[in-house]
Amino acid sequence: MWRMEFRPATLVWLLAILFLVGATVRVVERWGHAPRLPLAVVPGSSSIMQARIDSVLRARAAARNAPVNINSATAQDLERLRGIGPTLAAAIVEYRDQHGPFGSIDGLTEVSGIGPKRLEQMRAQCVLDSQ
Repeated sequence: MWRMEFRPATLVWLLAILFLVGATVRVVERWGHAPRLPLAVVPGSSSIMQARIDSVLRARAAARNAPVNINSATAQDLERLRGIGPTLAAAIVEYRDQHGPFGSIDGLTEVSGIGPKRLEQMRAQCVLDSQ
């Protein structure tokens, strides 16, 4: 059997490196974009790679800003609406499952926690397609 032994200082350095990598990933996820660093040493390749990264980021932003169909959206999709968090999104899905598709966007006021003010905040982001 192989047995690996580390000096305490080596173990501390390894843990520190893992922590920094994890923290960097979280920062990139929170900002919603990758850092603008050249990813290759080949001349001219960094601008191509940056163009690809920018393209992906634009596509993600467009998806976040796309209207949400309240009759077919998942709870995660509904969370993109202004003023809707995980609890309220789950309540909308549950109401829709129990009562069927919404006949109008105003039907969202039947969901507990959505009043006229909240409905007006999110109305522009909602679309309605019958199933």
